[in-house]
Formats: sequence, C-alpha cells, structure tokens
Amino acid sequence: MRSRNDVYTQVMGKNPLRYFLRVGSFLVANTIFWALLTRFYWRNLAAQGQQWNWRGWLTVLNHQWGRVGAFRKVIPAWLSYFKPGFHPWQHDNRAQLARIAELASRNSASLATAA
Repeated sequence: MRSRNDVYTQVMGKNPLRYFLRVGSFLVANTIFWALLTRFYWRNLAAQGQQWNWRGWLTVLNHQWGRVGAFRKVIPAWLSYFKPGFHPWQHDNRAQLARIAELASRNSASLATAA
C-alpha cells in the first residue's frame, strides 16, 4: 500500500537521521501523553478527595493494561513503529477510517438539525 510519493521520505530522505527524528518525536509525544493522562486523572481524583484511593488507581490500570485493556491491545502496533522500515500503511486501518467518516457524517447531520 506504500505510495511511491511518500511525503516523509521525500522531505527527510533515506538516512539514519530520519529514523532517529521519527522515533525520538514518537517517544516525546508518548511521554507527554502519559504525563498529561496521569495528571488529568490525578486532578479529577483530587477534586473528589480520592487521589489516594489505590483501588481506583488499580481499576484504571486494569482498564488500560489488563487482559482487555485498551492500551495493551495496541502494544504490537506501538512496537512496530520502532522498525526502521516502518510505514503507517503497513497497518490496514481502512475500517477504522470508514467508521470515523461515518461518525463525522452523523455528527454533522445532528449539528445541522440542532441549528
């Protein structure tokens, strides 16, 4: 599915620097994401006086990383990003893109009727 005119390759070329920039940016973005997610959850708990509720923390960890955890399911795709030859189209996400397009269409329709 790879396009002959891959923009990232055209802009960055084919050299080791492009790999380190891609992976480094990915790691920075993930670090920011996890820091914000944890801080947001902490602030929500603090507003309820529950920031030291360890059972709540364990529940969240289970929902994220447990047997059916949302983040646990994406680990293989996440790790594949570190392959030097990685390209996003190696993961066929057309079904998810179609669902997003359908959701956006329904959302636009509901906003139009609300106006």
